[in-house]
Amino acid sequence: MPKVAFKNDGAVMKTAHQIAADGWDVDLPLWSDAADCGPCHPGNDSH
Repeated sequence: MPKVAFKNDGAVMKTAHQIAADGWDVDLPLWSDAADCGPCHPGNDSH
């Protein structure tokens, strides 16, 4: 798996707010936590 640089640029929360604006229920604390989350792959417990 290639290494990927992550940046907390607000894109995750912008996406969450757009989904909420479209009428979907959004668990904002979960999405907020995901903003700093690394990639998930076998053997990686990034949570």
